[in-house]
Amino acid sequence: MNPVGTEKKISTELRWKIFKQLVAKHSDIFKTQERVISPVFDGKANFYTAAKLALSEYRPILEFKETGGNIKNFEIFIKWTSRIDMRFDKYLKDYDVTFKLADALRVLDTAIKNKSWESTIHSSRHVFGADCQTKNICNNIRIWTGYQTSFRPCWKITLNLDISSKAFFKELPVIDLLKSTLGKKQVPQSLKEGEITKFNDFVKGLKIKTRHLGYEKKQTVKKLRNESSLTHYFCHNNKRVNVKEYFKMLYDIDLEYPNLPLFEYGEKEYTLPMEICSIAEQVVKHKLTSKQQTDMIKVSATSPHQRQQMIQTVMNNNNFGEDQYLKEFGITVSKQLMNINGRVLHAPGTEKYGLKKHQLYSKENEMPPFCIVAPRQSATRDEAFNFIHKLFETAQTKGVHWDAKRGEYDNELNHLGNIDMFVNKMIKKGFKLLFWILPDQGDSLWYKKIKYFCDGRIMTQCSKEKLVTTENPTSYALENIVLKLNIKLGKTSTTLQKENRQSDIYAEILRIPLMIIGADVTHPSPTQKQMPSYAGVVASLNRELSQYGGLARCQKSKKEIIEDLQSMVTKLLKQFAERNDGKFPVKIIYYRDGVSEGQFQHVLLHELDALQKACMNIHARDYQPAITIITVQKRHHTRFFQKKDSRNIPAGTVVDQKVVHPFNFDFYLCSHEGIRGTSKPSHYCVLYDDSNFSIDAIQLFTYHICYTYGRCTRPDEDVEDVAVELEKKLVLPACITKDLVCRPPSGGTIGEHIHLYTNHFEVKVSLVSAFQYDIKMNPVGTEKKISTELRWKIFKQLVSKHSDIFKTQERVILPVFDGKANFYTAAKLALSEYRPILEFKETDGNIKNFEIFIKWTSRIDMRFDKYLKDYDVTFKLADALRVLDTAIKNKSWESTIHSSRHVFGADCQTKNICNNIRIWTGYQTSFRPCWKITLNLDISSKAFFKELPVIDLLKSTLGKKQVPQSLKEGEITKFNDFVKGLKIKTRHLGYEKKQTVKKLRNESSLTHYFCHNNKRVNVKEYFKMLYDIDLEYPNLPLFEYGEKEYTLPMEICSIAEQVVKHKLTSKQQTDMIKVSATPPDERQQMIQTVMNNNNFGEDQYLKEFGITVSKQLMNVDGRVLHGPGTEKFVQKSEMPSFCIVAPSQSATSDEAFNFFNKLFKRAQLNGLNWHAKRNEYPYNNELNLLSNIDIFVNNMIEKGFKLLFWILPDQNASLWYKKIKYFCDGQIMTQCAKQKLVTNEKPRQDALQNIVMKLNIKLGKTSTTLQKENRQSAIYAEILRIPLMIIGADVTHPSPTQKQMPSYAGVVASLNSELSQYGGLVRCQESKKELIEDFQNMVTKLLKRFAERNRGLFPEKIIYYRDGVSEGQFKQVLFHELDALQKACMNIRANDYQPAITIITVQKRHHTRFFQKGNSGNIQAGTVVDQKVVHPFNFDFYLCSHEGIRGTSKPSHYCVLYDDSDFSIDAIQLFTYHICYTYGRCTRSVSYPPPTYYAHHLCMRARHYQDEYLQMSDNQSLFSGSSISSSEEKRFRENMQSLLMKRDCTIDMDKMMYYL
Repeated sequence: MNPVGTEKKISTELRWKIFKQLVAKHSDIFKTQERVISPVFDGKANFYTAAKLALSEYRPILEFKETGGNIKNFEIFIKWTSRIDMRFDKYLKDYDVTFKLADALRVLDTAIKNKSWESTIHSSRHVFGADCQTKNICNNIRIWTGYQTSFRPCWKITLNLDISSKAFFKELPVIDLLKSTLGKKQVPQSLKEGEITKFNDFVKGLKIKTRHLGYEKKQTVKKLRNESSLTHYFCHNNKRVNVKEYFKMLYDIDLEYPNLPLFEYGEKEYTLPMEICSIAEQVVKHKLTSKQQTDMIKVSATSPHQRQQMIQTVMNNNNFGEDQYLKEFGITVSKQLMNINGRVLHAPGTEKYGLKKHQLYSKENEMPPFCIVAPRQSATRDEAFNFIHKLFETAQTKGVHWDAKRGEYDNELNHLGNIDMFVNKMIKKGFKLLFWILPDQGDSLWYKKIKYFCDGRIMTQCSKEKLVTTENPTSYALENIVLKLNIKLGKTSTTLQKENRQSDIYAEILRIPLMIIGADVTHPSPTQKQMPSYAGVVASLNRELSQYGGLARCQKSKKEIIEDLQSMVTKLLKQFAERNDGKFPVKIIYYRDGVSEGQFQHVLLHELDALQKACMNIHARDYQPAITIITVQKRHHTRFFQKKDSRNIPAGTVVDQKVVHPFNFDFYLCSHEGIRGTSKPSHYCVLYDDSNFSIDAIQLFTYHICYTYGRCTRPDEDVEDVAVELEKKLVLPACITKDLVCRPPSGGTIGEHIHLYTNHFEVKVSLVSAFQYDIKMNPVGTEKKISTELRWKIFKQLVSKHSDIFKTQERVILPVFDGKANFYTAAKLALSEYRPILEFKETDGNIKNFEIFIKWTSRIDMRFDKYLKDYDVTFKLADALRVLDTAIKNKSWESTIHSSRHVFGADCQTKNICNNIRIWTGYQTSFRPCWKITLNLDISSKAFFKELPVIDLLKSTLGKKQVPQSLKEGEITKFNDFVKGLKIKTRHLGYEKKQTVKKLRNESSLTHYFCHNNKRVNVKEYFKMLYDIDLEYPNLPLFEYGEKEYTLPMEICSIAEQVVKHKLTSKQQTDMIKVSATPPDERQQMIQTVMNNNNFGEDQYLKEFGITVSKQLMNVDGRVLHGPGTEKFVQKSEMPSFCIVAPSQSATSDEAFNFFNKLFKRAQLNGLNWHAKRNEYPYNNELNLLSNIDIFVNNMIEKGFKLLFWILPDQNASLWYKKIKYFCDGQIMTQCAKQKLVTNEKPRQDALQNIVMKLNIKLGKTSTTLQKENRQSAIYAEILRIPLMIIGADVTHPSPTQKQMPSYAGVVASLNSELSQYGGLVRCQESKKELIEDFQNMVTKLLKRFAERNRGLFPEKIIYYRDGVSEGQFKQVLFHELDALQKACMNIRANDYQPAITIITVQKRHHTRFFQKGNSGNIQAGTVVDQKVVHPFNFDFYLCSHEGIRGTSKPSHYCVLYDDSDFSIDAIQLFTYHICYTYGRCTRSVSYPPPTYYAHHLCMRARHYQDEYLQMSDNQSLFSGSSISSSEEKRFRENMQSLLMKRDCTIDMDKMMYYL
């Protein structure tokens, strides 16, 4: 909602009035044929309905009548955003983590408040009716008593309703507020600068009222101007007037105080004299004074009996049973308070002043020399000493003997500004303690000044003047001061009796050294938003839990996580050891205050990590105390009342049933005696517990330590006064939070059982902890990046030259380096930071200095059983595996070449596939979390450039037989694309030097000039002059390299051996597959050879980290699933009018007719009647130029052809293919065949069959489907019994040489019961983004297409196969794409369409292989493995669904992320295998499900469109890989998106599989 033409913010009150008018005036949008819909509005930016409105967007203009009678137009924009699942049982009973609990509760909270908006005042969750109680606490402020409501997720959903109070300003003239704020009896005529600042701080942001316009109008004060009604001039009716004159002229108002500052309000900075304004009734947002807070507590305190009656009255008055909004949303609220069972824990015995006999300053007494200070004569000498004598008498009754004779009196200090000098004087006089008597006036200012100047210098104890000067101070106040002073003097005032400390229930806690940590963060008030927050952390330092060391830190405003917790806890641990004979605590209990439920995970992840790192800072390897983290919440509204007893619940009352969280380990504990009002229990939640304490132990211990508070004689309300804070994993009573579907208890059962080997090797890790260090390496004075190879050489020299840092007294430490920015050690180094300068000798003999910066970052837990057996979610699995992966590669760095995870030794096999490229065969390793940790070792191949002269590469890239003398612009672009980023070698300096090509310049050796020895020379002259080299090709472009843009002639360079990063051509890919394919028995032998040659058992680095690797391939059991029966061509297509097109005379008419005779004959064998007269097919060979395709295609369409058969010329076949698809898709059907196939006298029958299958599907028919017997199989009949849709999705990303190109997301969905016809959509999205951005809209469209093809029926089950997702992205896919799927279903029918959804990821990029025992061949199609080498908890399996023809079969890896249908493991495995037989362009089963294949084809088709679009547009910079701006990149994506969406609209609905 916005006033027309502006973005001005409007108040919640006004929003609600506008919304009410909207519903009344536009009631037609809130109706269906059956009923009127009652929306509920949250007063901000959302409203909710119980039925979906018949709109997705709505933009009315609403006329709204303001208080003054003015009509204002408001622009309304309504947009449907989401369907919210309200089935709370999904969360409360099934703990479905995808259920959006917060959203559903928000609907309930909004619904219950909607009725009250009409007649009450709202403030946050608080509601104040017209008849609410109000009580004054001062001239300006009164306390309103209302109620608050919130829905809570307990064992059932409950409504928490409580009485609440808020401070409100009374309505009063601003000048009266001015007097009281500044402490004036009369209205001042003007204000001093300090007074302006003080009053500005108070009124800024307040709402004020004016009535001078004839009606009441509210404004919000922006600030108090430093101008008055006399000094502020402006133009009115072409006359310059001041504010005083203006108000006299227009309103006949004589301003009485024209010298007072003006209020500024509104966006246009209007002004108002404060004397015509009054303060509107509103919530007080600034901090109340101490007296106001005390008064508020007094007037708002209600006894339990009274509070219970008030709550019941609110419930009855609201009559929620008749609330139309609650009825609309099906919400029923009981009128009765809930009955629950609680327990009252027994109180502990305590010992007071347990260490009183230990003396601090002298053997005679414990009281140090002190002085009583009475600033501003706050107390006479007699009053002061009279009070001290009473205080010391109280101490004596407790057994503490303090001597008053050691005290003196001083009343000379009168000004706050002199405190610093006064304190220095007291310290010089030898006083150790100052007793301050605070003047009643300005006591808080004195207190702050005293603490600021005394803390850390001299001990202080403050008492108020009122207490000191009274004749009979309360014994309670005196005892509290004694308690505090005894503790400040380093003694124990209160501790638990030994009987309690030895209690069976929590003896487990106190038996060994224990530290209790408390933490809290306080934030600035709303009126001080830019002020910082402060974090306080305290820790117990003695066994009596009475002495606490404390630290406070300043941090970013409103930040709840404690930034410096690690160093703070480290210091406190050291203090503990100093006080306990060098011993550190064995257990730590961390009470964390001030954390809301929404912050639990943040606290857990960050502060638990900080606690653990703090412990590692002490003894990195062997100090791992058990940590327990408990949050303490006081800001809640749960209250308990005793049955048949009007008093407060007794101290020790604990409740851990019914009103607690259904899964988290939480409880309510009231640890104090309620004196005034109704007792509020504290709410505790155990987030993390290494010690596995019992619930009784935690509850009783927490209650008992509340008796040890150092400044109170009763148990305190909270565990610590300073703070109580917590962290990381939620402890659940019976289950552990898992986001993905859990693995079934046992694997599948169907199929023939077989015994297999796998290329996994069992691993044992004995190391408990590893230590991670960051390492930075830079040439001195620069931030220049250096290669991985050079980094490794530098690190090796560092370890050698600075070996002293890698030693302990017992042994030498062997670090392992990851080649980037981290190294790891098995023992902590005796340093936290290290900054040496390292001299490094380069290849050319030059010495270069490198700046090294080493910093310890973390301790990594290597106890894998914590994850594999206990599923400890705090265990950082990825970090621990990274240590193993780094350790195993460290030895190989010395003698091999590395590329990512791949290792190539000096003796690795190499095979040429063309003049420039050879294939290297090496191996790769990775550690995997299976039922045990395993080492996955596999043979791998990579394409490498051969070392060859650049001019030879130039010839082959441009297809030239001779080296050209110069290059055309297009040739420069093409070669630049190829060589950019390649490493080149030169030898003209007398030694070999490597450089990386930045780009190919558009300058030659003749045209590029520079200054050398004060002479202007070109590159040709320079090389002749310095190196006596006559350049043979001086007109060829130059290479540019280095930061300073140096140049090199390409003829003196050669290409270094390196990995090929650009995309291989189709032929190179085919050749690579041929030469790298190895049969299973050979691959198995090669793997075993690599294992034996590496001799991991003797690897010093693996020994260092306690890693033992078995030499034997693992045995694993598998099963072979039976293949399905399939039916071919159950739906037969008719051949439309077509033409054979032979561009560039790719085939003669005879060759074409001969091929098509054979093709149609093959079709007839499959029962297809494609009628065409033999040897009389329409034929055209007139097209010769790629650029003329557009015109040619339009001519063919005009001639009435529906299908074009294209014979692709062998030369530039891929260019022709892209052009054809770009201009034909969406206009005319196409089928392409290569010239080589068509002109062959005996074309392969399988190739002909594939073309027939593809064409039949493109014509909208079914080529392959499962037989009915299979479709009715008992195993997966549950899947096919009702309408089913299979969705496949994939995202393809640009190659490394085209980083700024977009990614493409393809989504397909089955549209018929035979699972043969798939509709498809493809979208352009941000580069390298794996999650599908437009998934919701894409699935919505596909669901609608499904219904169009199935008589209006929508699928009741959806199985979603998702390709291309790594394990680290599973949760992102689960949360984002599942949400999009569900929203897509809601787009169809919001209320009643909720199909069951199953999500399965498909991974092909892995290195797990299986080998048959006693058989040298590949594993059979249908082999499935779901034991030993799968994830210990996730529902995953390996399935080889294809027959291996060449090389070793690679199974696909499937993981079931989500399953509404609760399919059996057998059903999922068998169904997945069987649909691999339905792929539309292959006669055999394929390696993974057809929908994912189709989605990939769609993505590749989009990439073809992209290439063509670039060729025809002005976006060549993108195609060449040049750097472009983000706006250009975005514009290109938008253009591509527009092109793809237009294609959607032109695709024939019955023939949608154009992408095959």
